[in-house]
Amino acid sequence: MLFPNLNPNSKTPLYEQLYLHIKEEIHKGNLKKDQQLPSKRALAGFLNISINTITDAYEQLVDEGYLRSLERRGYFVEDLNLQYVEQGVGKFDNLAEAKEDHRVNFSFNTVDEDLFPYTIWRKCYRDAVAKDSQLLNDPNPRGSLGLRVEIAKYIYSSRGADVSPQQIIISAGTEFLLFLINQLVPRDTVFAVEDPGYERLSHIFEVGGREFLPISLDEAGMKTRDLEKSPATIACVTPSHQFPTGCIMPLARRMDLLDWAQKREDQYILEDDYDSEFRYSGRPIPSLKSMDRGDRVIYMGSFSKCISPSLRISYMVLPKKLLEIYQNKLTVFQCPVSASSQRALEIFIKTGSFEKHLNRMRNHYRKKREVFVKSLEKYFPQGQVQGEEAGLHLLLHLASPLDEESLVQGLVEKGYFLRGLNEFRAKGSKSASPTLVLGFGSLDLDEIDGSIRDLKEDIARMEAEY
Repeated sequence: MLFPNLNPNSKTPLYEQLYLHIKEEIHKGNLKKDQQLPSKRALAGFLNISINTITDAYEQLVDEGYLRSLERRGYFVEDLNLQYVEQGVGKFDNLAEAKEDHRVNFSFNTVDEDLFPYTIWRKCYRDAVAKDSQLLNDPNPRGSLGLRVEIAKYIYSSRGADVSPQQIIISAGTEFLLFLINQLVPRDTVFAVEDPGYERLSHIFEVGGREFLPISLDEAGMKTRDLEKSPATIACVTPSHQFPTGCIMPLARRMDLLDWAQKREDQYILEDDYDSEFRYSGRPIPSLKSMDRGDRVIYMGSFSKCISPSLRISYMVLPKKLLEIYQNKLTVFQCPVSASSQRALEIFIKTGSFEKHLNRMRNHYRKKREVFVKSLEKYFPQGQVQGEEAGLHLLLHLASPLDEESLVQGLVEKGYFLRGLNEFRAKGSKSASPTLVLGFGSLDLDEIDGSIRDLKEDIARMEAEY
């Protein structure tokens, strides 16, 4: 093995650097099938780092299938058909890219990977693939029953919705779930999407040949009066922490939406419970699904923010009428999540590790959010912060002579990873003032203030040159 040049001063942890190096050597063919890697003790001594660091890197590669561990013999390169192995999609790849390629990462969809309980997750994964597990049984297209049972319990305890495991469909990300929804509803269905909103949602409907209509927002979320005037039959909303504005839909607006859904037999609400795990002030508002007496809410959730984006496990709860259509029409599509990952997550939830991890993340992100908001108020006293009550991102409205597109482009060129609000608006609509969408999930607590100070100084320089 070509030994890596590890940088102890890098923001990327040593075990992550080693993991990425070995993975790259396998992809390049420098490490061959069945080749034995140096022992943990020998490599730790050679690199002058701890054995635990070597263990973390090796075990992550075992979990991803690059290495196999043989008791009392060591670690060996697996037999991989590399033409079918996508490069650059491992647990740390996107994080490392963000850290190394960008001076400051204000991405809204990244999390603090240092919080991930690697040791506990590895144990869950090992237990999942134990000889007495049920992984070789015929897979259920909806996903494993054990995980669906745990998800149903979690939805009830955290969001107040009493659902059956039979209603739950598990998938790798929300895109496949949206594909299934496209197959479940009539061809003349019109989807109402939030404006501004999650741009990938509109793109998926467009690619699927579906009609969709942007519906504008006010401080309470999607305007139900505009929705009622439209031909839409499915309203797609993010009520817990609207993306990207961050508004939290109040109870009265939720009731209005549910009333709208009841007016026609074919009308539904698609509730993406985005960021519901992270609410920092006030009592959590019940999910739309928990208030759904007419069975008109399609509920979607994900473990990407509360565990890790690389886990890629999402789920939806279908109303009984749509579930019947699914059972008659769509069970030919197998669950795209591996049986081992589903079983590991089931164990992670059942043993209480998930709840402990979630509580730890809430406390950690609450501290980050407080520092983030205080820093923005200190360095941008003329600006306006919006959407800070929940989630891992917020909006910063600026009093600036610069137009938003020029401002964002200039900041990206200076090394910032961020986006402007107009990128999430329907074509033709723009913000009255330049508005930045700023995430704080992956920022270190002690670098937040300095990052906001640098942002202020760089914007001031751009305005001076305007």
